[in-house]
Amino acid sequence: MKTFSHALAGLGILLSLQPGLAQAQTKGKVVVVKMRMSEVKPSEMTREDLISRAKSTSFNKNLEGAKLNDSNLIGVNLQSANLAAANLKKAVLKDANLCRADLTSANLESSLLDGADMKSASLVSAILTGASMRGVDLSYADLTGAILRKANLTGADFSNADLTGADLGEAKTNNTVFAGATMPDGTVHP
Repeated sequence: MKTFSHALAGLGILLSLQPGLAQAQTKGKVVVVKMRMSEVKPSEMTREDLISRAKSTSFNKNLEGAKLNDSNLIGVNLQSANLAAANLKKAVLKDANLCRADLTSANLESSLLDGADMKSASLVSAILTGASMRGVDLSYADLTGAILRKANLTGADFSNADLTGADLGEAKTNNTVFAGATMPDGTVHP
């Protein structure tokens, strides 16, 4: 599959994606392409560009389907980001801000999320098998059908979260808060 960068390269144009704008260079001249980085689809971006977008200071980042596995994203601000179907397997998201992020069907297997703020995030059908989620704030998050097998949830806060149909098999839940949470069987925790 050709990406936007590859298509331009085929025309003899070197593309440089930079925060805010894309620049193209052809025959020694620099041409500013009137396209914002936010308009470039994640599927058309290189891994480096995806990581740059994730670490940028903008809000509502579109990283749908992004391949960010094994990435170092410590402390990044992904508040309200679209990370639906993203591959974040083994990513380091320690202390990241994922409030209201859409992580529907995202793969976070074996990821490090310790201390992350995931209030009101959507993790519907997300894969979190073996993830380290110590001290994560998941209050009001939607984890319907999420897979949390063997995850370390020590000290995590699931207050008022929806865990309907979630798989918590063999998860570590020492000092984990479930006050008001809808549990996997549909009952509400006191």
